[in-house]
Amino acid sequence: MLSSPGVAFASTNPAGGLVAADPGWVCAVARAVAVRPVEFPGFGEPGPAQSRVTISRAETAAARLTPDRMRLVRRGMSELAGANVATTTADGVVLAAGRVFRAKGAAVDAALRALVAVAVATVSAHYDPNADAPAELWLSFARSYCLRVPR
Repeated sequence: MLSSPGVAFASTNPAGGLVAADPGWVCAVARAVAVRPVEFPGFGEPGPAQSRVTISRAETAAARLTPDRMRLVRRGMSELAGANVATTTADGVVLAAGRVFRAKGAAVDAALRALVAVAVATVSAHYDPNADAPAELWLSFARSYCLRVPR
């Protein structure tokens, strides 16, 4: 199991879904997506964006992933775990994502997009966790953010 920013979860899914991979990472990224660079819009869902980040919503979003996309999500979580940046805050997650991309570039781009896409779908059921466009927008922010923060 990956080192997670939060609680580790045992697998209840024999197919090895998100619970087996560790939803703590998806929720950590979703909490960052919810507030950085601005609070994520509600699109008719109740409460502030961060209140919509739950394990249940992460698992619901992950259940919509294709098997190939799930593999990419797991790889993205592994890359963030190896970033050696505190990922307990929204800014820490943004910094980790930006630094991983800057260090590895295109080699991790698809994995980070997949992870962020499922995080976006966790914050808002309006989004498809298999779609790259919303994730790419957020990752563009993360890439530029890490350039402004000293190492």
